[in-house]
Amino acid sequence: MKILFITLLFLSSLFAGFEKVRIGEISREYEDKITYSQLREIIDDIEKVFESQLGFNVFDYSNDGKPIHLTYLEPTLAQKRLERKINNFEKKKDKISKLKEFFPSKKFEIDTVQEEYNIQSKILNKKIENLNRYVREVNKIKQYPKKEYDEIKNYIKVKKDDIKKETKLKRKLASKLRKSLNQYNNKIHSFNNLVKQSQILANEIESLQRSLKVVKGRAFGQIQTIEKTYIKDGKKFKETTTQSSMDKIEIYSFENLDQLKAVLAHEIAHLVGIPHINDSNALMNPILQKNQEKDLFLTRDDIRNFNENF
Repeated sequence: MKILFITLLFLSSLFAGFEKVRIGEISREYEDKITYSQLREIIDDIEKVFESQLGFNVFDYSNDGKPIHLTYLEPTLAQKRLERKINNFEKKKDKISKLKEFFPSKKFEIDTVQEEYNIQSKILNKKIENLNRYVREVNKIKQYPKKEYDEIKNYIKVKKDDIKKETKLKRKLASKLRKSLNQYNNKIHSFNNLVKQSQILANEIESLQRSLKVVKGRAFGQIQTIEKTYIKDGKKFKETTTQSSMDKIEIYSFENLDQLKAVLAHEIAHLVGIPHINDSNALMNPILQKNQEKDLFLTRDDIRNFNENF
C-alpha cells in the first residue's frame, strides 16, 4: 500500500530549529495497540537514531514540549472497502495455506489405502485362483465316496466363506479409497477456486491502493510572512522574512509499532523543519518506505537534507 505523509506547511520554505516534544492524547481506539510507556520508548529510540547518525541532537522529550497525539480518524468508505477486501484476501490466503498442509497428509493416506487395496486384491485373487484350481482338479473325478464328497463340499464352503470375507474387506477398502479420492479432488477444486479468487482480490487491492493515499500523520504549524519597507540612500527597499512555528504532531493510523516509529520519526523531522525529499528508501520520502518500517535509519540523502535545512 502506498502511504502518503502530508503536512499542512510548505516545509521547504521553513526555518528548521531544535524542538521539544511530549506525549499528548492517545485515543481510546489505540489503547489495545500501544501503551504510554511503549510510545515513550519509541520517541527515545527515534532521538537516539537521529543523534547517533547526525552527530547532534534535533529534539528532546520534555513535559513542556510540543504534543504528539495519537488521534483516531474514522476510515473513509474507500478505506473500509479496501480493508474488507484485504481481510477477505487474508482469509482466503489462510484457507489456501491450510489446504497446502492438507494435501501431503491426504496424499499419504490415499497412497496407504491404495497399497492396502492392492495387497487385498492380490490376496483375494490368489484365494479365488486356488479354489478354482481345486474345483477343476476335483471335477476330473466323476464320483467320490459319500464321506469324501462331504469333505470336499465342506472344504469348498469354508473357502467360499473365506473369499466372501476377503471380498467384503476389499469392497470396504475400495469405498474408503473412493471417499478419500473424492475428498482430495474436492479440495483440489476448492484450492483452484481460492487461488483464482485470491488473484482477482489481489488485483483489486492493488488497484485500490494505487488510487488511495492514506494519511498516516501530520505536523501542524503556522507560517508568518513579514514585509518591511525602508529607504536607504534615497532608494526604496522591500525585505520579506518568513517565520515558522510548529505546534503539534498528530498520528492517525499505524498497522504496528514499527510502522508507527517510522511515521512518527518522519513527522518529528517535519516538526524541526526538515522538508520532503524524493530519494528512494529515505525517511523523508513523502511515501512511507518499507525499509524504514523494518529498520529505522537515516540514509545519506536524509543526512544531507538535515545538514542543509537544520
